[in-house]
Amino acid sequence: MSDGDNGSVEIAKQGGVSDFTVRAYWKQWSRLGIVEAIKVGRGDRYKKSFDLEDFGIDIPQPKQAPASRSGGQGTLSGEEGKPNV
Repeated sequence: MSDGDNGSVEIAKQGGVSDFTVRAYWKQWSRLGIVEAIKVGRGDRYKKSFDLEDFGIDIPQPKQAPASRSGGQGTLSGEEGKPNV
């Protein structure tokens, strides 16, 4: 996700964390040398220095954000109609 194209807000939404958390990780990872800063507009984005797959580390696919629903009803969990609340 830290490919230099995605901003902290987009990554935060995909990861279910705040953009502050993403930026804090980026700064820490930059000090460790595993991402590189790229100037974008008024700030920085970060690009990974290498692919984890090159070291045999599998990366899980990001979860899709659930579609918002109105009505306050839970969604189905997939187990014979049990609500997932």
